[in-house]
Amino acid sequence: MSQINEQAIYQEILRLHGIHFLVMDASLRIQNYSPGIIQLASHPVKQLRGTPVSELFDELIGLEADLEQVKQGLLPFLTIDKVLRHLEGKEKYITFTISRLGEYLLLIIADVTAESRLEQRITQQRNEMTLLSRQLAATRARLDELLRRYLPESVAEQLINNPEASRLGGKRQEVTVLFADLRGFTSWAEELEPELALHLLNEKLRVAVEAIQAHGGILDKYMGDAVMGIFNAPAPDADHARHALAAAWQITQSLSDKGTLQFSIGVNTGTAVVGNIGTQQAMNYTAIGDAVNQAKRLQEMAAGGQIYFSHATYMQVANAVRVRPLGELKLRGRKTPTPVYELLGWQ
Repeated sequence: MSQINEQAIYQEILRLHGIHFLVMDASLRIQNYSPGIIQLASHPVKQLRGTPVSELFDELIGLEADLEQVKQGLLPFLTIDKVLRHLEGKEKYITFTISRLGEYLLLIIADVTAESRLEQRITQQRNEMTLLSRQLAATRARLDELLRRYLPESVAEQLINNPEASRLGGKRQEVTVLFADLRGFTSWAEELEPELALHLLNEKLRVAVEAIQAHGGILDKYMGDAVMGIFNAPAPDADHARHALAAAWQITQSLSDKGTLQFSIGVNTGTAVVGNIGTQQAMNYTAIGDAVNQAKRLQEMAAGGQIYFSHATYMQVANAVRVRPLGELKLRGRKTPTPVYELLGWQ
């Protein structure tokens, strides 16, 4: 096989792989080149051989000092990465690599369009994933905020950290339940515009809810102008009876000098089933059982500004409170009289 045919084969192999070359002498003038190099030039040049290489490629202007270091062997090579060219209406990316070849410099130009586009797609996808991740994080934060707004903090935290906690059902455990009802609000609100009545009601309910939460309880539900709080669930609280009475005391003291509307409060300690009640489509974290009913009945017996609580609660706080024993009272719906106490203060 002749030398000319061998050279043609080599050039065809380079062309198929998107590789072109030219050879420069010590003065950086072109001495030899592959045919495809012309279409990659920054400017059209009639005569390549003997032309300074910087007239062919703008990218090499100002790099004379670096090229001199390559000539002297001080730099192994010089690379200019991902240069954009517009050829026949299409974008192409090429990479320049210049290295020493004896007394000459060899410039190899490789077509890296496919790699560049792949990198661009990867970068775009990475940016899209970053944006999506931020959007998901913002949505998660918003959902967490809404969850905490409509559910007690500890219940919301439990659901966020353990989605299995959203299953229907519950467990038996000791709790202290607090009911607080705003006495006389219904008749009082009849004299007001609905918007004003709602505003005033929210202000009163806020006092009750803040007190319940301040002492470790959770707001179970709103019931018109009343609230129900639970202590010792879902987070355990070894001193739940005292904390429930402390919340009740804070409620009455906060409203003692703010008009005639006062909460009547009932507190009871006992065993209840605590968990998710309802259906898979709509459920509520609550406590059910006789212990809950007793707290409600005690609240119904108390007047505005009074706190009534059961003997079961009293047994857990006897050394910490000042009380007025009310004797055994018959609660609505119960056959057996129940010892009842009114909270007067703290020891």
